Amino acid sequence: MNPKSLFFLVVVLAFTAFFPWLMGKIILGLILFVIALRIGITLGGLGVKKPDVNALIFEVPKGTAELGSVDGAYNFRDLGGYVTKDGSKKVRKGLVFRSSDFSSLKEKGHQDLNDIGIKTVIDLRQTKEVNRQPNKLPDSIQQQHLPIYDDDKAKHKMMMFGTVFFARARIIKLFREMYTFFLDTKSDGFANTFRAIAEEEKLPLVFHCSAGKDRTGLVAAILLSLLGVPDDMIINEYSQTNKTFPTLFDWFTANGSMKKIGVPDEHAAWLFVANPVWIENALKHLQSEFGGAEEYLLSLGVTEAEVKSIREKLLVPHLE
Repeated sequence: MNPKSLFFLVVVLAFTAFFPWLMGKIILGLILFVIALRIGITLGGLGVKKPDVNALIFEVPKGTAELGSVDGAYNFRDLGGYVTKDGSKKVRKGLVFRSSDFSSLKEKGHQDLNDIGIKTVIDLRQTKEVNRQPNKLPDSIQQQHLPIYDDDKAKHKMMMFGTVFFARARIIKLFREMYTFFLDTKSDGFANTFRAIAEEEKLPLVFHCSAGKDRTGLVAAILLSLLGVPDDMIINEYSQTNKTFPTLFDWFTANGSMKKIGVPDEHAAWLFVANPVWIENALKHLQSEFGGAEEYLLSLGVTEAEVKSIREKLLVPHLE
């Protein structure tokens, strides 16, 4: 037993000896909490079915959002190829990519990244996530750790804890709130990611979180919006993550962590869906609260010169 555990045990035993009546109430409270939690899981999950992810995959232009080009990174794709609102330009391919983490990469994945020409990997995860599952990257690639959030803020903890009740409507509401919460925190992670994209020597570049869905999806949406891609196409791009659902869900169910607290797989599955409603709401929030992607980035301290640099590097004429 380590010293911290031993100290905790001594404190609990001492507390029990001096305040047995209070300890009894605490234990009774914990028992009632566990019972209420299990009832909540059961009632919240009544009628919940495993999501039909195919219905949540929207059409994107041919040649965009192609998955699977890096072995070991199941949600890797190019953000290029999308046409701007006025039809005059499109996003240049081969410069900015999005992905899940690179903790499972081996030699083949290293070669894939080198073949693409990736120079920089931006890790949007928390420090504890990075420590738990560090990226396995070739030495030739520079890595930057730029977390979107890096603590256990009360609101985030409450939002994620609330999902154990697994009412589908509740999960949709929680994730919608989480996306706008991330935007409202105005994280340095957002600002520094876009500063990196503005630097030519760091391109081609890929950014990622764990699954490449939520934090990564937000950064991708802000970038495409900044470049003038229509909201409906940004939403469609986001929905492509649902193509990776079987891989992610299979890994998750094999892990068995939710079953340990009595949550059936079909309920937990809703946590791994890229619901277009979430990114649609985030884009509306970006516009209504900040005035749009450019204004949002400027409010974070990204300069007009950096915004101009991003557009100059990533936009090319669209030839019909």
